Amino acid sequence: MSLSLLLLTLLLLLLWSLRLLLLLTLLLSLTLLLLTFLLLLLWSLSLLLLLTLLLSLALLLLMLLLLSRSLSLLLLMLLLLLRSLGLLLSLRLSLLLVLRGLSLFVLFVLLRLGRNSPSEKQKRGRCNNDSK
Repeated sequence: MSLSLLLLTLLLLLLWSLRLLLLLTLLLSLTLLLLTFLLLLLWSLSLLLLLTLLLSLALLLLMLLLLSRSLSLLLLMLLLLLRSLGLLLSLRLSLLLVLRGLSLFVLFVLLRLGRNSPSEKQKRGRCNNDSK
């Protein structure tokens, strides 16, 4: 009887150790599964970080492109403004030259008319000659 009791105890201990071994195997597999999940999560976070970085770089390049376009448009507008001011100045200069020439012409015509018209003395002399 004692031998059977001993065998039964050994059998129970063996079953208990098998249960513990099974439980430890289950815990180990759950730990490995959790580690795999964490690695996938870290990998996805690194991919997300990489995508965010790439998107930020793309947006920065787009902003630089838009800034260069706006600067080139601003420079073009400044060039057009300077050209129009230059045309305006040349127009003012040519208008000034035309008006100067016109005033010289009018002055010349007035001087010629003044020389060709009889003076007051000549008019009086004619009036006196007519009355004699």
